Amino acid sequence: MLTHPGWMGIGAIAGVLAVVATVIIATLQMTPQSPSGAAGGPSSAASGTVSPPASSNEPSGTDGVPAPSPTDREWTLQPAALFKSGSLHLYTPPSSMGTEKAWDLDLNRAEGVLAAATTDVEAAERALGAQNGAAFAPLAAGRVPTLAECAAIPVAQWLPAIDQDDLKPKAVFCVLTTSGRYGYLRIQKVNLIPKDYLLEERAGTIGDISFSFVLWKKPGD
Repeated sequence: MLTHPGWMGIGAIAGVLAVVATVIIATLQMTPQSPSGAAGGPSSAASGTVSPPASSNEPSGTDGVPAPSPTDREWTLQPAALFKSGSLHLYTPPSSMGTEKAWDLDLNRAEGVLAAATTDVEAAERALGAQNGAAFAPLAAGRVPTLAECAAIPVAQWLPAIDQDDLKPKAVFCVLTTSGRYGYLRIQKVNLIPKDYLLEERAGTIGDISFSFVLWKKPGD
């Protein structure tokens, strides 16, 4: 059988193309493939490098909340150290029995007939008054309080004066001085003006008051 010369040329070309394709496929099969995800470069774990944690400006403490300031609890943590103590005898003028009407507990000194700017307590006709921001808080009779107990008394329970009817022997009161120190007073004796006093309107009112006091140191003393 005779073969057309054109078909012989086409067959030769097809044979060459088949050989070329076989070589290309073999080459691709021999080339190693990169692992998935390698297109972006080596991972930090593979290189052994650990990225540092992101910095934070949050305050330290649980959930980023700082611990409470120690100044919030200064009084509860303050040891009950004695600052001053003593016994007083105050009079209500114009009584002739004495001239000490007012007292500065922080300095433990008398302020005379006229109360000064630092006076803490002052004897009045019908009360023992607190002066210049000082205050009293009643306690159970005869019971000596602690610093923590006085410091924990709510503001609403502090009084600007102790009425005459409450000034009984052995009565105890917390005191807060003008300088911010806590302490307590213990009433010893209250003498009333007698009926035959020169000023009749003073009869039955306070003539003089005796009491002891203790003050504790405040933070910073």
